[in-house]
Amino acid sequence: MIAVDQDPLGVAATVVSAAGGLYVLTRPLANGDVAVALFNSTDTAATMSTTVPAGTVTDLWTGTTAGSVGASVPAHGTMLYRVIPSA
Repeated sequence: MIAVDQDPLGVAATVVSAAGGLYVLTRPLANGDVAVALFNSTDTAATMSTTVPAGTVTDLWTGTTAGSVGASVPAHGTMLYRVIPSA
């Protein structure tokens, strides 16, 4: 989390999807990786997902890797991922 927050590229996240209080944001990182956030501003948990370039996806809360970006996001919660695109 700290590495994404303090990434030297310093580019702000961009909202790429917003519907019904559910937001997907992306942020390019200095080494070519991409940070992806799923933000649920509603009062109930929501299942959220988005497509990302092929590569390795790491859940920054748990440190686990997956093949996609998606989760049950708690009310007023955020899930954060780091995507390392395939070469």
